[in-house]
Amino acid sequence: MTNTRVTSRPHTVPVGKEGLTDSVLVEMKNQLKRHKLIRVQLNRELAGGSKKNDMKRLLAEKLNAKIVHAVGFVVVLEKR
Repeated sequence: MTNTRVTSRPHTVPVGKEGLTDSVLVEMKNQLKRHKLIRVQLNRELAGGSKKNDMKRLLAEKLNAKIVHAVGFVVVLEKR
């Protein structure tokens, strides 16, 4: 018998130059309903410097999600 490990990658939602618009937040909420995890790629120009950590926390609050992993301009969120 072989042991097969199934790994799934979280669905990626990019945040562009416009930032956290209503349509982006709606899309993220829909993806969290469909998937347990989503991966958010923040725009480097938008979330430069210390703003990126504030943006990650704000995003988790608005989506009622928990930050599972955060590195650089990428954050993985899990629905609560």
